[in-house]
Amino acid sequence: MDKELLDLESNLIGSIILDHKKFLLSQEEGLLPEHFENKAYGKAYEVMLEHQRSDMVTVMHNLKNKSMVEEVRQAAGYCISSAGFPAWLKMMNLKTSKNKLKNLAKKIPVIVAEDITIEEMIDKVNDLLINNKITKNSGAPKNVIDVINTVEQELKDANAVSKNLIKTGFKNIDEKIKGFKAGDLIVVAGRPGMGKTTWALNIATNNVMKGKNVLVFSLEMTNEQLVKKIISSESGIKMDSLIAGNMSKSEWASFHTVKQQLSGSGLYIYDKSPITIETLINKTKAIQSITDVDLIVVDYLQLLMTTNKAPSNSDSRTASMTYISNLLKGLAKEISCPLISLSQLNRGVEARTDKRPVLSDLRDSGSIEQDADMVIMLYRQEYYDSLDTGLAEVIIRKNRLGETGEFELGFEGHRSRFVDPEEQAFGGRKQYGQI
Repeated sequence: MDKELLDLESNLIGSIILDHKKFLLSQEEGLLPEHFENKAYGKAYEVMLEHQRSDMVTVMHNLKNKSMVEEVRQAAGYCISSAGFPAWLKMMNLKTSKNKLKNLAKKIPVIVAEDITIEEMIDKVNDLLINNKITKNSGAPKNVIDVINTVEQELKDANAVSKNLIKTGFKNIDEKIKGFKAGDLIVVAGRPGMGKTTWALNIATNNVMKGKNVLVFSLEMTNEQLVKKIISSESGIKMDSLIAGNMSKSEWASFHTVKQQLSGSGLYIYDKSPITIETLINKTKAIQSITDVDLIVVDYLQLLMTTNKAPSNSDSRTASMTYISNLLKGLAKEISCPLISLSQLNRGVEARTDKRPVLSDLRDSGSIEQDADMVIMLYRQEYYDSLDTGLAEVIIRKNRLGETGEFELGFEGHRSRFVDPEEQAFGGRKQYGQI
């Protein structure tokens, strides 16, 4: 260990001991014990993190190795001032980043030498880069006044709050919930056949048409199937015609109109299945490194897998769902955009007279209900009694920071779309709004 690096690390650890504010700053900037090449300093910093105290007494009491204690004591004694701390911390981060890049560079030739396809090589290299991404760690606790100041600044801009919300595109619902907020986990649940995928795609497309970037993970349907649903919804072409390829000249004209509208849009679809939650996170971060992601859609939750084993006290599917929903919520917060995850419901719904879903119907629920900021359930009575009402109920069962409610929308399954009631011709029937 050269003298220049030793002096740098000595000044850093000495400054942290002398000034607790420097300890808080070091955490905010992502300093870790393993960043110190001097083992004594690294161990001392580990003790500080564990006890959230940076004084010498804490270090002496918990650092059992006497020679290490002496090294740290000397560092604190030699450090006369912590004025240079920001520069030292920057130098330390630079050193750490360079070492990380050097280690990554050594791993890439190993991947290239594997007997795999070019696409697989690229995926592995991307995963490697994403997993080892050099980012600023903002995990240090924030004083409440700092948060209040941020909120105040947002509120001063009359358009800021509304601008950052992701709207559903359905008038009555948006008036009620105002929109989906950055970091929200929205669970859209329903039994098979209720239109979950259609509704989520409608929301995705509504936002894509407004210039938003939307990332869709389809674990059940192919890219082509999803795109046909989008084209049907936006053009009015019946799904039967799109599937059969039997379209009139006017329908082909509508097809090309939608194609033009979507050309150059920010809609990204990933349809590889099976997929783990870990891969989903990596793919999302890869897109995020290219462009901002405004909305994520996962179709659907129960098809996600994980490379991690369930906790030692449980190998149940419920434990896996808890782990996965925790990570989805974390991803929404990290990327700072809403994440809509579709979810199946328990079959117990079918045994009830009133089949409208409730929160307890969430399948393999784990902590889905707790992790979700909003739980929206879809229900179509016509699925059970075969009466062609063309109606669907959107039931908001949970809204962490807002109101719940029930709404009716028009449902046009043959065109893969939900519509506001006033946009659908119900014949002589009543025009429905909020129920």
